[in-house]
Amino acid sequence: MNTNNPNPKTTAMNNEYYDLQHLKAIPIADYLHTAYGIEPAKRYNGYALYHAPYREDFNASMKVDFRENLWHDYGTGQGGSIIDLVMRMQGCSAYEAMKHLAGKRERIVAPSSFHREDHIEHRRDEQRANNRRHILSISDELPSHLQRYL
Repeated sequence: MNTNNPNPKTTAMNNEYYDLQHLKAIPIADYLHTAYGIEPAKRYNGYALYHAPYREDFNASMKVDFRENLWHDYGTGQGGSIIDLVMRMQGCSAYEAMKHLAGKRERIVAPSSFHREDHIEHRRDEQRANNRRHILSISDELPSHLQRYL
Protein backbone atom coordinates (compact mmCIF):
# COMPACT_ATOMS: atom_id res chain seq x y z
CA MET A 1 0.00 0.00 0.00
CA ASN A 2 1.43 3.38 -1.02
CA THR A 3 1.29 5.82 1.87
CA ASN A 4 3.07 8.69 0.09
CA ASN A 5 0.93 11.78 -0.10
CA PRO A 6 0.06 12.33 -3.79
CA ASN A 7 -0.75 15.99 -3.19
CA PRO A 8 1.25 18.11 -0.74
CA LYS A 9 -1.78 20.37 -0.17
CA THR A 10 -3.70 17.50 1.40
CA THR A 11 -3.46 15.96 4.82
CA ALA A 12 -3.22 12.19 5.23
CA MET A 13 -4.85 10.52 8.20
CA ASN A 14 -5.41 6.77 8.33
CA ASN A 15 -4.52 6.66 4.60
CA GLU A 16 -7.42 9.00 3.82
CA TYR A 17 -6.56 12.32 2.20
CA TYR A 18 -8.41 15.55 2.92
CA ASP A 19 -7.86 18.76 1.00
CA LEU A 20 -7.61 21.29 3.82
CA GLN A 21 -8.01 24.26 1.50
CA HIS A 22 -11.35 22.95 0.21
CA LEU A 23 -12.59 21.93 3.64
CA LYS A 24 -11.68 25.30 5.17
CA ALA A 25 -13.46 27.03 2.27
CA ILE A 26 -16.82 25.55 3.32
CA PRO A 27 -18.77 28.60 4.48
CA ILE A 28 -19.33 28.42 8.23
CA ALA A 29 -22.71 30.15 7.94
CA ASP A 30 -23.86 27.58 5.37
CA TYR A 31 -22.60 24.72 7.53
CA LEU A 32 -24.47 25.98 10.59
CA HIS A 33 -27.66 26.45 8.57
CA THR A 34 -27.52 23.24 6.51
CA ALA A 35 -26.24 20.82 9.14
CA TYR A 36 -28.06 22.21 12.20
CA GLY A 37 -30.67 24.73 11.06
CA ILE A 38 -28.86 27.43 13.04
CA GLU A 39 -29.47 31.02 11.94
CA PRO A 40 -27.67 34.14 13.14
CA ALA A 41 -29.19 36.20 15.93
CA LYS A 42 -27.90 39.40 14.31
CA ARG A 43 -26.54 40.17 10.84
CA TYR A 44 -24.10 42.93 10.03
CA ASN A 45 -22.10 44.01 7.01
CA GLY A 46 -19.69 41.12 6.42
CA TYR A 47 -20.36 39.12 9.59
CA ALA A 48 -23.07 37.77 11.86
CA LEU A 49 -23.47 36.98 15.54
CA TYR A 50 -24.75 33.59 16.65
CA HIS A 51 -25.64 32.01 19.94
CA ALA A 52 -22.74 29.59 20.44
CA PRO A 53 -24.27 26.18 19.64
CA TYR A 54 -21.91 24.25 21.94
CA ARG A 55 -22.68 26.11 25.18
CA GLU A 56 -25.41 28.14 26.86
CA ASP A 57 -25.10 31.56 25.25
CA PHE A 58 -27.77 34.18 25.91
CA ASN A 59 -25.89 37.09 24.31
CA ALA A 60 -25.13 35.83 20.77
CA SER A 61 -21.40 36.11 21.38
CA MET A 62 -20.09 33.91 18.55
CA LYS A 63 -19.03 35.98 15.55
CA VAL A 64 -18.81 34.44 12.08
CA ASP A 65 -16.83 36.56 9.63
CA PHE A 66 -18.14 35.93 6.10
CA ARG A 67 -15.12 37.42 4.34
CA GLU A 68 -12.47 35.51 6.28
CA ASN A 69 -14.71 32.47 6.92
CA LEU A 70 -13.58 32.35 10.54
CA TRP A 71 -15.45 32.24 13.85
CA HIS A 72 -14.66 33.72 17.25
CA ASP A 73 -16.51 33.14 20.50
CA TYR A 74 -16.15 36.28 22.61
CA GLY A 75 -17.48 34.41 25.63
CA THR A 76 -14.71 31.80 25.67
CA GLY A 77 -11.98 33.41 23.56
CA GLN A 78 -11.95 30.41 21.21
CA GLY A 79 -12.15 30.60 17.46
CA GLY A 80 -10.67 29.50 14.18
CA SER A 81 -11.65 27.76 10.98
CA ILE A 82 -14.62 25.55 10.28
CA ILE A 83 -12.52 22.55 11.32
CA ASP A 84 -12.00 24.08 14.77
CA LEU A 85 -15.73 24.79 15.03
CA VAL A 86 -16.67 21.21 14.15
CA MET A 87 -14.13 19.94 16.70
CA ARG A 88 -15.70 22.18 19.35
CA MET A 89 -19.30 21.33 18.45
CA GLN A 90 -18.79 17.59 18.02
CA GLY A 91 -16.14 17.14 20.72
CA CYS A 92 -13.95 15.31 18.23
CA SER A 93 -10.41 15.25 16.84
CA ALA A 94 -9.20 17.20 13.79
CA TYR A 95 -9.26 13.99 11.76
CA GLU A 96 -12.87 13.27 12.73
CA ALA A 97 -13.86 16.87 11.97
CA MET A 98 -12.26 16.70 8.51
CA LYS A 99 -13.95 13.37 7.80
CA HIS A 100 -17.29 14.84 8.93
CA LEU A 101 -16.88 17.90 6.69
CA ALA A 102 -15.70 15.87 3.70
CA GLY A 103 -18.87 13.80 3.93
CA LYS A 104 -21.12 16.88 4.07
CA ARG A 105 -19.22 19.19 1.72
CA GLU A 106 -21.36 18.69 -1.40
CA ARG A 107 -24.62 19.32 0.45
CA ILE A 108 -23.32 22.39 2.27
CA VAL A 109 -21.48 24.24 -0.48
CA ALA A 110 -24.30 24.29 -3.09
CA PRO A 111 -25.89 27.78 -2.83
CA SER A 112 -23.23 29.48 -0.80
CA SER A 113 -24.12 32.44 1.38
CA PHE A 114 -20.37 33.05 1.77
CA HIS A 115 -20.02 33.59 -1.98
CA ARG A 116 -23.32 35.49 -2.06
CA GLU A 117 -21.98 37.86 0.63
CA ASP A 118 -18.78 38.30 -1.39
CA HIS A 119 -20.83 39.11 -4.51
CA ILE A 120 -23.01 41.57 -2.59
CA GLU A 121 -19.93 43.34 -1.20
CA HIS A 122 -18.50 43.63 -4.72
CA ARG A 123 -21.78 45.11 -6.01
CA ARG A 124 -21.92 47.57 -3.09
CA ASP A 125 -18.43 48.78 -3.99
CA GLU A 126 -19.54 49.27 -7.60
CA GLN A 127 -22.61 51.21 -6.48
CA ARG A 128 -20.55 53.49 -4.27
CA ALA A 129 -18.27 54.22 -7.20
CA ASN A 130 -21.23 55.00 -9.49
CA ASN A 131 -23.20 56.70 -6.69
CA ARG A 132 -26.26 54.57 -7.61
CA ARG A 133 -28.37 52.25 -5.51
CA HIS A 134 -29.87 48.88 -6.47
CA ILE A 135 -31.61 46.23 -4.42
CA LEU A 136 -29.15 43.34 -4.21
CA SER A 137 -31.14 40.94 -2.10
CA ILE A 138 -34.35 40.81 -0.11
CA SER A 139 -34.28 39.23 3.32
CA ASP A 140 -36.64 36.34 3.99
CA GLU A 141 -37.24 37.96 7.37
CA LEU A 142 -39.24 40.80 5.77
CA PRO A 143 -43.02 40.42 5.81
CA SER A 144 -44.30 38.91 2.56
CA HIS A 145 -46.18 42.08 1.53
CA LEU A 146 -42.92 44.08 1.70
CA GLN A 147 -41.05 41.38 -0.22
CA ARG A 148 -43.66 41.60 -3.01
CA TYR A 149 -43.49 45.41 -2.98
CA LEU A 150 -39.73 45.43 -3.41
